[in-house]
Amino acid sequence: LFGCMRRTKFAEGVRQAEEMERIVRSHPCNIMVTYINEPFPNAHNQPHRHMTRPELEGFFEACDTAVPMQNPDRVIKHVDGDYDPPTSSMPDNHCYPTWYNGHGIDLGRLNKGYWLPIKPGWYCGNGEFGTEGLDFPEVMRKYYPKDWIREPFDVSRIVNSQTAPFHYFFYDTQTAIEDWCRESQEYQAFATKYMTECLRRNDLMISNAIHLFIDAWPDGWMKTIMDCERTPKPAYFAYRYASEPLHISLRTDRLTYFAGETVKIESWICNDTNRSGKGRCIFEVYRNGKPFMKSDAECEIENCKVTYCADICFSAEDVSDREKFTVKAILCVDGKIASWNEQEIEIFEDCTVPENDSVEIIKLSVGVHKIAGETVTVKKCGMLPLHFVSRNTGSKYVRGFEKNDFRLWYDKASDMITPILETTFEASGFTPILTSGNKDSDDNWHTELAAAYKEYGGKTYVICQVDLRQENPIAKKFLKNLKEG
Repeated sequence: LFGCMRRTKFAEGVRQAEEMERIVRSHPCNIMVTYINEPFPNAHNQPHRHMTRPELEGFFEACDTAVPMQNPDRVIKHVDGDYDPPTSSMPDNHCYPTWYNGHGIDLGRLNKGYWLPIKPGWYCGNGEFGTEGLDFPEVMRKYYPKDWIREPFDVSRIVNSQTAPFHYFFYDTQTAIEDWCRESQEYQAFATKYMTECLRRNDLMISNAIHLFIDAWPDGWMKTIMDCERTPKPAYFAYRYASEPLHISLRTDRLTYFAGETVKIESWICNDTNRSGKGRCIFEVYRNGKPFMKSDAECEIENCKVTYCADICFSAEDVSDREKFTVKAILCVDGKIASWNEQEIEIFEDCTVPENDSVEIIKLSVGVHKIAGETVTVKKCGMLPLHFVSRNTGSKYVRGFEKNDFRLWYDKASDMITPILETTFEASGFTPILTSGNKDSDDNWHTELAAAYKEYGGKTYVICQVDLRQENPIAKKFLKNLKEG
């Protein structure tokens, strides 16, 4: 079932549930059954036609009687992706914050260890999560209609693909087909590892499934991590790696630091096996690829449980401009490597933001404003506040910044990653500095401004809707660029 069920189909539904169990019970890959996907509240607003939730619960109970008669060992989860909870069996939510921005739970809260509200004392599941990654160019050229891939390439021509509107939330707009493929697959792999490790660290999360695993047709629903020719995308390996039964996971709320600050990264052991005992974690830090420090810690491995191991802490004083540090964690059991992981962070030389009265930096509220002789229209982001803005504008104010610098910023007040952009704007006379995307009046997605400037009356007017938290080195360097001109 999907969403709802006609009231007249109760008995037929029970019959089909029983028949389906007879079909799948001999399949060793099938470990669990579910009766309905994403039930709609209030019977899809047609309670005269479809079963209400109490009636659906009665249907579940009837199926719970019929199905075990065909297979007494069957594991049953009533609902997959419950939008009308609760149910009497295990809670399950679908959660897509790395694609439908903020869907279910914000990325920063998920990384911090939060989850959606569930029944107290229950384990839970995440029946769907995922991120779109385009097919390889060879697959597109081999199977796609020629009109979809004609030059100049326009990703919006791929029917049912969501990359055109939603890429604005997470990575730069591309031009060539190869660039779109590379960037979308790179982001898909990053998001898959990020999401999977967050779920692995949740000790109540006992079931999760990426959506989707294999594509049966070479277009459309490209959240798949393997294409129609069974060629894995990078996200396939990211998912397999993050899903290993005994896994060491690294967690941090900060990806950037100022020189002299203490870097702190948590290590967690995620064990889906029934083995337990002692282990040892070896921690190594590399600075620009060269060994910087090393430590280790004993750890407890508990069966079917998530356990905290240790914090990896260090600081670097003499950083010049910006330097990459890689933190590696190696879990050893009985003298052998059982799992390893790594996290890259960057440490920046601090800078001073100058005073400059000839520059006026403005953050505007939602509405229509008159700034520097131009009409500026500000509106809320079309799909919740965003964690990313694009610096790919060629502006002098973003010189020296890299493609993912304006992404996943730490918020000191919340002590976690929080969104940096709540609104976008349009102002025809302003020159872009940072961009995002939003809907127009016809509900179509297009590029809009996150920051822009105009020289007017001897002053520089900068409209910046991005939250420039000065605890983030990128934000401080960017503010310095704005002030220096």
